[in-house]
Amino acid sequence: PRDLVTNLFANEAHAKNICGQDIDVVVVDSGWWNHPWFQDRGLHVDVVLAPGASAAELDEVGHGTMVCASLMSLAPNAKVTMIKQSGEDAFTAFKMAIDRAPAIIQNTWGMPASHGPLHAAQKLVALTVLYAINNGIIVVFAGGNEKKLFPQQMHETIAVGGSFVHRDGSLEAASYASGYESRLFPGRIVPDFCGLVGMKPEGVYLMMPTMPGSEIDVAFAEKPYAYGDGTDRPDDGWVVISGTSSGSAQVSGVISMLKQVQPSLDQRAAKELIARYTRPVLYGVSAEGNPAGLPLPNLATGYGLVDAEKALRELGAAL
Repeated sequence: PRDLVTNLFANEAHAKNICGQDIDVVVVDSGWWNHPWFQDRGLHVDVVLAPGASAAELDEVGHGTMVCASLMSLAPNAKVTMIKQSGEDAFTAFKMAIDRAPAIIQNTWGMPASHGPLHAAQKLVALTVLYAINNGIIVVFAGGNEKKLFPQQMHETIAVGGSFVHRDGSLEAASYASGYESRLFPGRIVPDFCGLVGMKPEGVYLMMPTMPGSEIDVAFAEKPYAYGDGTDRPDDGWVVISGTSSGSAQVSGVISMLKQVQPSLDQRAAKELIARYTRPVLYGVSAEGNPAGLPLPNLATGYGLVDAEKALRELGAAL
């Protein structure tokens, strides 16, 4: 997880204690397990159960724990609350998140959607997302892994894709992450910009904590790279993974840092600020085969990989 700080250029900010201090972030996901990785750093996540969810102390899927680690690698001083969703009902958990009036809502859910018009349920979701944004909440979504998702395609959302960083520091579009022009909302390119994400076939890239024996711990264990993490045990509490779920949480962490410096930052301002100070990705293709490159935004990575340091300097942070 420390590599997230290095590759998103957050080291200097952390040295100056710009770590998302007391920024309220609500994560809508599968739950959180108190992994030693969090304990060793004095980090904690409050868990609230959505209707139908149970066992606040567990993360049976393991996904939410990984997402929280991605976020808190960048913003360890943020005040993070997990709304543990029940099964596939993330929308109810999202509405609960809005009721808490946080600074940021981090989302990895979405509905497959390629064409319009919106049906009634989608319209309700769209109005609810707009309600959150209009009430000053920054709403961040995972852009999708080999999928075209809604409400990520709305013009107003922040949709995060993926960039891969090679050993020599060069950037390539993450072929595991979606990147395309929406046919649901004309003129909308998904993603806006990127976090760190791996390549096809499974995005195996980042070593992240999870609940031992959770679904993702088991799913990625005992399989060789690039189909798994090559670990010997399916219950070791570590998984090599990535995807736009992690990428979006990384961006939520960076936004927490920006909100510490400028608390008034809203959805539009955060989106425009980050887009201006990304590192363009000029090589590779998205999961849909769309190319990176110029002009920006491109159909693979949008404006490119997030750069925390440049965005913070624009806000006047003394780094």
